[in-house]
Amino acid sequence: MPQYKYQTLKVKSTMPFKGGPSTKGQAVGASVELLHKAVVGLGSLGLGWRINQEIEKLEPEIRKAMPRNGGVLICVGVKEWEHADPVGAKARMFLNMHVAGAGSRPDQVVKQYLARPRMVQAAPKGWVRVDEFIWVTPGN
Repeated sequence: MPQYKYQTLKVKSTMPFKGGPSTKGQAVGASVELLHKAVVGLGSLGLGWRINQEIEKLEPEIRKAMPRNGGVLICVGVKEWEHADPVGAKARMFLNMHVAGAGSRPDQVVKQYLARPRMVQAAPKGWVRVDEFIWVTPGN
């Protein structure tokens, strides 16, 4: 199996995007920042473990989509409590994951992905869908 580097992306809210990643029409833009050298910061250990399992299942699709120069964008659908508990915590659980695109720069691939119409799995009542993005590049 090829070696890859994984980085979570922070998509900054620079322009409104209606009907976007969240069922609430979360505002997102194409301003992207690479955050981590590993899949961390997306939530609890359980969520991270599940994401790692799903990435292994997606590996053939990632390999097929990988460009010579650049990377592959993975979209991770997460359901998050609509309201925080008394101490401000919000539960986060895995919904789904898919290859969202490929290209030379993550900001361009995110912008293209967000501009396309798509169907996404909604979060159940009391939860909100939040999309997280992972940029996958060859490990060398």
